[in-house]
Amino acid sequence: MKIVKQTADQLIAGQNGQTFLLIFGLFWLAPCLFAVFSILYGAGVMELTCQRSSSQTITCEKKQSRFFGFTQDQPITIQQLTGSRLLQETREDDDGDDYNVYQAILLDLNSPVPITEFSTEYRQKKRIVDQVSLFISSTQSDLTLHRDQRWTLQGIFPLIFMIPFVFVGVGMIAGGLYSRFFVFDRVMNRLYLKSSITPLWQWQEEYPLYEINAIDLNEDKDSDGDAVYEAEVVLISGKRLSLYRTSNRSEAEKISQPVQQFLSHTLPAHAEFHRQTKSLPSDHSSPESQTEAISKASNSSVILVGKYGTYSTQNRLIETMPAPQHCHHRELLSLGFESLGDLQVEKMSLMLWGYAHAEADMYAVLYDMGSDEDRVELPPILDFYTMFSNGASLTTSTMKSWINDLPEYKIFRNAYPNASIPELYNQHFKRVIELIPQLGSPRPTGNLRYLAASLDDYRRREPSGFGIKILLYARPIWSWLMTGKVM
Repeated sequence: MKIVKQTADQLIAGQNGQTFLLIFGLFWLAPCLFAVFSILYGAGVMELTCQRSSSQTITCEKKQSRFFGFTQDQPITIQQLTGSRLLQETREDDDGDDYNVYQAILLDLNSPVPITEFSTEYRQKKRIVDQVSLFISSTQSDLTLHRDQRWTLQGIFPLIFMIPFVFVGVGMIAGGLYSRFFVFDRVMNRLYLKSSITPLWQWQEEYPLYEINAIDLNEDKDSDGDAVYEAEVVLISGKRLSLYRTSNRSEAEKISQPVQQFLSHTLPAHAEFHRQTKSLPSDHSSPESQTEAISKASNSSVILVGKYGTYSTQNRLIETMPAPQHCHHRELLSLGFESLGDLQVEKMSLMLWGYAHAEADMYAVLYDMGSDEDRVELPPILDFYTMFSNGASLTTSTMKSWINDLPEYKIFRNAYPNASIPELYNQHFKRVIELIPQLGSPRPTGNLRYLAASLDDYRRREPSGFGIKILLYARPIWSWLMTGKVM
């Protein structure tokens, strides 16, 4: 376990798999799998059929199934059987002791044809050889030998004995591949606990940062009585998430102390907003003075590189707004919103203006529909947006939609196409109050980057089904058919 990454907004602590355990598991599992394969390979049915012709020539055919009858060997034909024999070999075990193995063979014009594998089963092999020899010396017209090795004690017991060793090897390999990372993210106000064994087997837990009560370093004793130290993330609910467990206290402190310091310096989102915008004028100042402050707020055009788009600002002047949007801008300021600036979403080809109401824990998103020349007839689209503590969101929009609440995706929506801005604000605020018992308290607002992160999170939760997408994005087509304009 180590600190992988630490920036002002994010701290990642974790470790990848343990190479030594992975290699040891592979060396452990290989002979176990070979033993299991050998047992399954011999678990089948051997059938030997011999026929005596009128000329006293004996022909035989051997059929052999394996893996409990799921596969069949190529049949072996003996054109002229002349005899049978039991072969014996002496081998040496791991302790240096000698032991004997046996194999039954048939002679085809004095060429040996094995009909069994070498094993320590003397009696079975001797019985096969004796029966074939008796048939050769007799006048019997046919002989059929049937040997079923599928459910014998000699086959089942070794298989049952080896299964626990196989599971131990698989467990060691899984432990060697297992990786676990704690991602403390200030922007998303989240702790992500990401675990994986392979790229195809991954899972994640998610907790709000404000649910973290403390970072504890506990001392315990192992089975030998030696001291063991464990750094834990303690949640308000009482749940404990193990960060790192080691017998070295200094190593545990190297993990727990940076995490504790990172969390102790984490400001609530609304406090961060006020810290970065303390130089902005009050709500009732002129748009021109706010524009000047916004233009100095950031030297970089890129705000956030999200999973679903690159979010950037061009520091546009308020005067560049089309006239209808500019009227909405003034109304939002009168309601207590503060302008965060312009935001462009690259992948979605959207241009919008962001606002935040710190006291109401609410964002406002005003979509820029273009210049007055080509879009003056279209009313501006305005969304009020609130994030809740459980990760859900509520959007109250002037844009009509066929899709409203999608609780399974933590998406809640209202649409009031003909509402004024104060009416839309009141409807949104009313719905927020209704949803608090179900979704938890609203998250505080932040600066333009926090708004971009919230929009990217919404895109992450948005359903990706084809039918849903048609309903969500059919409005521009409908608007063009009805008005000849694209909204």
